Amino acid sequence: MEARQRRKDSGHRKSEGMDSPDSDAVEKNSAGTFEIIDCPKTPANKEQGTPSPDTTDQHRAEILDAIMTQTIRAKANELRDNYVRHMDAELSNLLDQVLTTRTTNPPESSEIINPVASFSKPARKNGQQGQLIRKEFVARNSYLTDLFEVPHIQTIQYIFIAVLIFFVSNTIIHDLFDHGTIGVDFHTWAFAFNYFPAVLTCWCLMQLTALLVIYGSMSFWASNRPRSKNIESFDKLWIGIYCLYNILFFILPLFFLRHYHLGPGTASIIVGEQMRFMMKGHAFLRENVPGLMQKSARNEPAQLPSFSKYMYFQFIPTLVYRDSYPMTKNVNWKLVLKHFAQFAGGILYLNYIYLRFCVLVSETSIRIV
Repeated sequence: MEARQRRKDSGHRKSEGMDSPDSDAVEKNSAGTFEIIDCPKTPANKEQGTPSPDTTDQHRAEILDAIMTQTIRAKANELRDNYVRHMDAELSNLLDQVLTTRTTNPPESSEIINPVASFSKPARKNGQQGQLIRKEFVARNSYLTDLFEVPHIQTIQYIFIAVLIFFVSNTIIHDLFDHGTIGVDFHTWAFAFNYFPAVLTCWCLMQLTALLVIYGSMSFWASNRPRSKNIESFDKLWIGIYCLYNILFFILPLFFLRHYHLGPGTASIIVGEQMRFMMKGHAFLRENVPGLMQKSARNEPAQLPSFSKYMYFQFIPTLVYRDSYPMTKNVNWKLVLKHFAQFAGGILYLNYIYLRFCVLVSETSIRIV
């Protein structure tokens, strides 16, 4: 009976194994209990459940690349933070040393530079209290030129140059890891200097207005003032015309800015040149009108400076008009190129600060939100 029952159980197990080939095999052990034995999967199940070796290697390579990128980026951020902290500490120590030196060793009275006395010669004397001081130009270095010869100021300048180099390196590394190449972003320049041809046209109109209207009006006023019957009313009329000109010269460029929605660069060009032209024209009038009025009172012919001198005054870096200025015999082109390089470096400095601390931070905030 036991042999017959054993054969029946084994046959039943064989029939179950044949009916379900993917099921687990059941085997009776020596203790009388049954154990489940895993059967190997069929080829169809292998194709459905187990990925191919190529897919596994590709997935592993992507994971390794992501881990390496994150590690290098974290190291770069750590180096940047350490560098910024080190620069901040060095700059603070430098400023503390300068302040300590100036406090412990104050300069003598003979070492203090009086900017008014060195730049101009006071013309006030007894009986001339109502007159303005007439400044006289002398051939000397500017205060900035002498200031940049101080070692402490040179150190601060070198710090800013090092920060600029750091910004350039940071941008190159960021472009290499994010885009795989070194790219130059011209979108910022296009945004900052948009509508540049229209801005150039507006600048030419403002320049022509500052040249022709100011000089022509002043020439007409000076030549017709002695022949007027009521000089006081004549002067008040032209003062009103001059005030109206300044109001229009101030308002019309602002309408131009609003119409074109100019970027920061082109808007700065219009506003800066607008103020420069207004101050140049007023300086020309301030210098020549008192002399013309005195000549008119003495019935002497009015004589304006030549138009070439006024045009030269429009393009030199000063707001005080003179018929002639002290000049060097030769042009120092090395100094010119140095100042131009500093100007270009300042623009790059602002560009990198805008990209790294404004655009990048705003994009990261938008992604987080």
